[in-house]
Amino acid sequence: MKPDKLPDFFILGVQKAATSTIHAILEKDRQFSLPYKKETHFFSENYDKKLNWYLNQYNSSASSIIRGEVDPSYIFYQDAPSNIKKYIDSPKFIVVFRKPIERAYSHYLMSKSRGYENHSFNESLLLEDERLSVSNNFAYSHYSYLLRGNYTEQIMMYKKKFPNSKFLYIKYDDFINEETKVQFFNKIYNFLDLSFNEYLNVTIHK
Repeated sequence: MKPDKLPDFFILGVQKAATSTIHAILEKDRQFSLPYKKETHFFSENYDKKLNWYLNQYNSSASSIIRGEVDPSYIFYQDAPSNIKKYIDSPKFIVVFRKPIERAYSHYLMSKSRGYENHSFNESLLLEDERLSVSNNFAYSHYSYLLRGNYTEQIMMYKKKFPNSKFLYIKYDDFINEETKVQFFNKIYNFLDLSFNEYLNVTIHK
């Protein structure tokens, strides 16, 4: 694959819906060219680093068939769709949905484990609007527990910007269920016109 090739698809998230594990599984498959490190945030927080920086983040194996990125910041940051559109007209998009309150609590636990959160979950939800009114990336990243669950608004933002793109919507619950996990990945591979090897390591990471 050419090193200057732009992504064919994006897994937009959502955050705390197994995107780290999905990235880890797909990067084991030589059909994929993915960034060396998940979440470049190029089209959200790092857009000032220019396109060459972004392309240099990718594994450019000659055996790769398709290039993509797994980055849940892209579904949440309002500038991301416009930034993507400047370079790519109609990529494919995949969204993994998780129940909003479960997603919010998992997000809260992550912020708490990193030392960013000292309040109870209930207190944190009550403080969210006040914290986000500060309008800085730190608050936006770590305290947006409920806001990130506004899936309809986020999806419509992409549908309007990319009317000719194809979208795949799948459920986090199907990933964590052993009986539906292979089907979960089959949907991704079929959507991307690839063949899925069900013996890939599909370990669960919540």
